[in-house]
Amino acid sequence: MSRHGHKGMPHFHEDEKYCPPGMAHGGHWMAEAFGAHPGKLHRRLHVPEGQKIPAKKLSKAAHSESGSLRKEVALARVGRKYGKH
Repeated sequence: MSRHGHKGMPHFHEDEKYCPPGMAHGGHWMAEAFGAHPGKLHRRLHVPEGQKIPAKKLSKAAHSESGSLRKEVALARVGRKYGKH
């Protein structure tokens, strides 16, 4: 049985250190996620860049039919906790 890609099993890299599935080897997933498309959520919610997105708009967008918009909102909420937004 392979250690790589099997559900329920930890994912290990060549150096045998634990790395959760989907996380970059260096552990810089937040930098990669926030740097991918700067300002995209602001444009989609019609909020000028540089201004904070109101919590009411975020909660309304979190219930959107668009799956990608819901994912962006979830990432923005995580970023808010860490002071990125």
